[in-house]
Amino acid sequence: MTSETSHRAWMDAIAGGDAGALRRLYDDTRRTIFGLILAVLGTRDGADDVLADTYVQVWRRAQRYDEERGTVLVWVASIARHRAIDRLRARRRGTLGRTEACDWNALSSPGPTPLQASLCGEAHGEVRHALERLTDDQRRAIEVVFFEGLSHTEAAEALGQPLGTLKGRVRSAMGILRRELGIREEGAV
Repeated sequence: MTSETSHRAWMDAIAGGDAGALRRLYDDTRRTIFGLILAVLGTRDGADDVLADTYVQVWRRAQRYDEERGTVLVWVASIARHRAIDRLRARRRGTLGRTEACDWNALSSPGPTPLQASLCGEAHGEVRHALERLTDDQRRAIEVVFFEGLSHTEAAEALGQPLGTLKGRVRSAMGILRRELGIREEGAV
């Protein structure tokens, strides 16, 4: 994975309308982001759409990125997580696809290429392996907050834990996941 310095330079270029910079960011981060999307959705169904929508949002919101609030990868991952949770909620409500009787393009689509399927499986495996490095309490906190879409307050209540304890577990788990997935923090060597 490329350095945060490159990611920030690409974000500046994207904010200026440079589609090539978006392509470079996509190429460099898509496996990690796709793995996150798969972890949230639990299935490939809709994952490609969420990935595409994530980078459309990166393109549209590039000027809003604030490096003081976190790394580019964390910002993109946050967009992906929210899009995936929106997809899950639509699935649960049964509103997904209600506007169309049938998506004929999807039916005639040949599906992912073997390379795409391989990369997808590899990214999903990397995320799953990283999650296995967490304690049971950390993993449950991450699952409830990130994959089930609960707020920290809702998650603390659902798990019967003090809010501070839950936030601490999420914070420590995120550090482990960053390290396991090779996500470098700004200034890290």
